[in-house]
Amino acid sequence: MHLRSVAHPDAFAAVMRELKATRPTLVVVGRQERLSNAGLESDLAGLVMEQAPCDALMIRASGASGQRCGKVLIPASGGPHAPIALGLAHGLAKAGAEVHPLYVEQEGGDDQESREVGHRRLTKVLKDAGLDPQLPGLRPRVELGDNPGRAIAIVAEEGYDLVLVGASNQGFMQRLLFGTLPENLLEGDSAVALAVVRRGTPLQDRVGAWLSERVERYLPRLSREDRLALFSRLESGSRFDVDFLALISLSTGIASFGLLQNSPAVVIGAMLVAPLMTPMVGAGLALVQDNVVLAKEAARSILFGFLTALLIGVLVGQLFGWVLPGGRLTSELLARGGPNALDLGVALLSGLAAAYAIGRPSLSGALPGVAIAAALVPPISTAGISLARGHLANARGAALLFGTNLVAIVLGAAITFLLVGVRPRTAKQGKRRYWVRRIVVGLVLVLGVLAIPLGLGLLEAVSDSSKPVQVTQVLEREIEVRVEADPASTLVSIGHNHTRDQVEILIASADEPSPVLLADLARIVARRLGHPVPVHIVTLRHAWNQVETAPVESAR
Repeated sequence: MHLRSVAHPDAFAAVMRELKATRPTLVVVGRQERLSNAGLESDLAGLVMEQAPCDALMIRASGASGQRCGKVLIPASGGPHAPIALGLAHGLAKAGAEVHPLYVEQEGGDDQESREVGHRRLTKVLKDAGLDPQLPGLRPRVELGDNPGRAIAIVAEEGYDLVLVGASNQGFMQRLLFGTLPENLLEGDSAVALAVVRRGTPLQDRVGAWLSERVERYLPRLSREDRLALFSRLESGSRFDVDFLALISLSTGIASFGLLQNSPAVVIGAMLVAPLMTPMVGAGLALVQDNVVLAKEAARSILFGFLTALLIGVLVGQLFGWVLPGGRLTSELLARGGPNALDLGVALLSGLAAAYAIGRPSLSGALPGVAIAAALVPPISTAGISLARGHLANARGAALLFGTNLVAIVLGAAITFLLVGVRPRTAKQGKRRYWVRRIVVGLVLVLGVLAIPLGLGLLEAVSDSSKPVQVTQVLEREIEVRVEADPASTLVSIGHNHTRDQVEILIASADEPSPVLLADLARIVARRLGHPVPVHIVTLRHAWNQVETAPVESAR
């Protein structure tokens, strides 16, 4: 045995440094006083128990500790650390102690049968821990009871010198050893010595704790006043009231007309007016804070805001859709009907940026840029207009884009709030509801499902962009035949615009070409080239031009 004295301003850091240098298989820490509800998290022993890289054992000595250790009780089930406690049984038995592995079987039916089932399970547990049930000094026993903690307490009154248990979690350890056992077992010379053992912290957990510590050290944290102001802003901004309804209606109207006009500037203006970003960020805060009230208010605003915008988009499409040339969607509408994986990345980063900017009033000037990047209302307007005009595929794509933005922004906002120091409002972690975990898991699963069509969309876009556009003689001849079939039109030239990667057709015509001719020309180009290509058709005399794109069809 080697005794070492270490001088260090931080006792925990000194212990962890020694553990790293000596690499022990087990570290033993002691507690002489009874644990309080907050004691385990605040003292040296608790910190070593939590973060030691090797197996760790905390022992609360009794009045007779050091004088006798004849009978040892080891509960044989109760968590991932129980095998570590059983692993110590072999050495205790060899040292002359009488070790009683205890298994608590649920009551029900015939007691004898229940005990037999319990003995079989206990035998399997011992073998899994590497112990021979027939080992001298080992006395396996089974008790029946619906409450394992109470059963252990009753058995411990039978004159045991030490109760050794594998920790399942800190709350269980405190309740079992320092809240369930009777006072006479904890005090006086006849008190039972209590010990808890846990498996060494895995490398990935230690890396995660190290990263968390570095983030908390270098990332600016929100002060209490900043957190209160943040909650106040998001709570009021996430409420579905007259102001919210007015802004969502006006922004949707602006976006819808901008999409019909094919005007990017008008669509950007609608993004700045839209209020949907605030409740989405509020939902992220609600997940972090475990705030049911804010979560319901944010979800209500998002749902009603979406329905309002969709209804307005459908109405605008019905009333003003006739302005679309030939019933064809503008490029602004088409752009929001074909999302891909890049849109997912934009949405996630937008959620991170929005939450960070909202949390710090000095950065509020960045919010308009975040609103433009996220583009929440234009996809809803696109879905409504596309539904009204019968373009169901484009409506589905726009709805997919909005759903992607919604899920990614909520998750991104939650991540940001965690990083800047926002924590649950509940005082005790053990009382936290499970709804947060379920919702987060659900959102992650939904995001994973959405990533499939988005990834396919990206691959398709990359594949189409890599395909060459070549105006061959066969293509020129087929276009010429189709144009000459129209009595009012004459083909002038056919070319490839390399800057815009589109086919340009120049036609001499006294009147505007018929929609049938335009559609036929676009189909001919798509069929001959094997993929959709924009076709820019310009007519002389009438000074009319149109860009047309058709899907690939099989040759007839």
